[in-house]
Amino acid sequence: QEMIDAVKEVFNLTGVYGNELTELVIQERIKGQEYVVDTVSCDGVHRVTLIWKYNKIKTPEGGNIYDYDVTVSELGIGEAELVEYAFDVADALGIKYGPVHGEYMVDEKGPVLIEVNCRPHGSSMDAEFLDMISGQHETDSSLDCYLNPEKFNLERLKGYHPFAQGVVKNFIVPKDLIAKSSPMNSLGINLKSFYKTDVSIKKPQTFHKTQDLETVGGTVYLVHEDPLQVQKDVDFLRNVEKRAFQLVLSEELHENV
Repeated sequence: QEMIDAVKEVFNLTGVYGNELTELVIQERIKGQEYVVDTVSCDGVHRVTLIWKYNKIKTPEGGNIYDYDVTVSELGIGEAELVEYAFDVADALGIKYGPVHGEYMVDEKGPVLIEVNCRPHGSSMDAEFLDMISGQHETDSSLDCYLNPEKFNLERLKGYHPFAQGVVKNFIVPKDLIAKSSPMNSLGINLKSFYKTDVSIKKPQTFHKTQDLETVGGTVYLVHEDPLQVQKDVDFLRNVEKRAFQLVLSEELHENV
C-alpha cells in the first residue's frame, strides 16, 4: 500500500473513467531479445505455427520503435526452449483449443512472458503472405483443431520447417511532415523479396516523427526462400529510410505512386 500511495502521489493515477486506482501491478524490467510465438491448440496439444523476432530501435526521446519483424527460419537451442515455454504458458492458462499469440523476451536467464492473447497474429497479415512463409496460416490450423483433428496432428508432427523467410518492415519517420505521395509504392516492387507495400496516400496527409508502433510511416512486407536476399532487401530499405526518406514519403506530388 505504501508503494501505491507513493506512485499515486507522483503520477496522480486515475482510471480511464476517473475512478481512483487502488491496485498496482509491477513487472520486472529485463533486457533481451523479444519474440512472438504463435500457436494453435487441439484438445490440449499445442502446435507452433510461426515464430517472429522483433528488431527495435531506442530513440533519444525514450521511444521504442519497431524497425522490422523477421520470422525465425529454424529452431536453435534458445528458440526450442522458447517454444516449450510457450506451450507451458498455454497449459497454465488452460488453453485447449484455438490460436494463441504470445510475446516473450529471452535474456541470460531464459524466456519470460510479456503478454499472451487468445487470438491470431495481428498486423493485418494476408493469408497468402503467411502461406508463402510456412504453407499455412492460423485460420487453417484453427479450423483443423475443431473440424479435422487428425490433419492437425499430422501437420504438427512435421515439426517447424518454414518454406521461406518473411519480414514486416516499418518505416521510421524522421520528422513531422505532410506527405503528398509515396514513391515507395513504385520502388518497392523492384525488390526480389517484395510482397506488398502498405503506404497509401490519396490526399496530403500529416505524419508525425515516429516514436512507437502507432506513428510508423507505412509498412513493406517481404518474403523469399533465401534469407540472405530478404536481409539484403531489408538493408536497402533501411538505407533509403535513413538517407533518402523522400523516396518513402514525399512532400511533393509524384505520378503513378
